[in-house]
Amino acid sequence: MAFAPSAIFLFIARGLDGLTAGNIPVAQAVISDTVEGKDRARGFGIIGACFGIGFILGPAISALTVGISIKLPFIIAGIISLAAVMLAVVILDETNKHIGVTAHKKIFDFKKLGKEIFNPNTGPTLVITFLWAFAFGMFIYAFQPFSLKILHLNERTVSLIFVLFGIVGLVSQLFLVSQIARKLGTRKAFTLALSTLTVSFVLLFSLKIFSC
Repeated sequence: MAFAPSAIFLFIARGLDGLTAGNIPVAQAVISDTVEGKDRARGFGIIGACFGIGFILGPAISALTVGISIKLPFIIAGIISLAAVMLAVVILDETNKHIGVTAHKKIFDFKKLGKEIFNPNTGPTLVITFLWAFAFGMFIYAFQPFSLKILHLNERTVSLIFVLFGIVGLVSQLFLVSQIARKLGTRKAFTLALSTLTVSFVLLFSLKIFSC
């Protein structure tokens, strides 16, 4: 994205980023494989906290460097991503103990995916997770043009707002998630949290679209 000669390359780069953005599910799978059931809510909370730290440091780096060059934040992000990949390759051991046990199947089995939606054990989680990811994408898509065109904020201010999002998220993940999970149970807490986030993102997106 730092060296894109035109807007179409920005879309291609963003599409590539989406196609290769399997890092969070992998991290969640590692937590599931290595942490006991009673401690998984805390483990997932740590992932959320790390996501919050990224939301703080990433926009903060952008706010500090975008004045030097609009390309610089993207270059720094690329270097950090490359370093993360190398660390994962070198340090992270395989946690799946069933390799070779299960048969090799299609990478994209849409027929099976359709059936899983109606599976009472996995269906609700699958649907809620999809709706949350879709709503989050709509929110991010609408936030920047709304901030620039309607609120007339500059790039540095938008970055600082994302820093604030990250701080709120970090505090919530560190101090609220485990407490709510203990009171409601992991499944109810998960469902409530993602459902609330989904509704919030959709409402924010709708308000911004109507304002534009």
